[in-house]
Amino acid sequence: MSSPDVIHSLHIPAFRMKQDVVPGRYTTMFLTPVLTGEFPIYCAEFCGTNHSKMRSTLVVHRSRREFDDWRAGRGDVSLPLPELGSKIFRTRSCVDCHSLDGKRLIGPTFKGIWGRRETLTNGSTVTVDENYVRESILNPRAKIVRGFPASMPPVVLDDREMRGIIEFLKGVR
Repeated sequence: MSSPDVIHSLHIPAFRMKQDVVPGRYTTMFLTPVLTGEFPIYCAEFCGTNHSKMRSTLVVHRSRREFDDWRAGRGDVSLPLPELGSKIFRTRSCVDCHSLDGKRLIGPTFKGIWGRRETLTNGSTVTVDENYVRESILNPRAKIVRGFPASMPPVVLDDREMRGIIEFLKGVR
């Protein structure tokens, strides 16, 4: 784990585990869960304006088969790609940093983003297309839009989820 900007603290209360995430350092945390279920994850270090939105869920399954069944049953398989992308935008914290209405947040707005030319911190420009979106999700520090911090973490999406985000962004006007 690493942080580009401020100290964070990954906290899993149910497992009584907490690990600081410090800028400029890489830290790790290992666990072998003995309980199955869903457990809340929080940032336990006040880290700024959106600190209260830094939460997620740790899901522990008994077996790989149970995990595969859980993942298949999330309802994502039957959703059209743009709807899947919208769901990912709302549920994977994208909405905390990117607006759909042009409002400036931590990251660039997605309003009218498809095909837009963005100026990067190094002065070069890039067109927002499928390749740029993929790279920005998988390696968010590769090309930073000028005027915004390099604060987005890499996001793990499977191929269908990535296509869903791309199709969703194409339709944001």
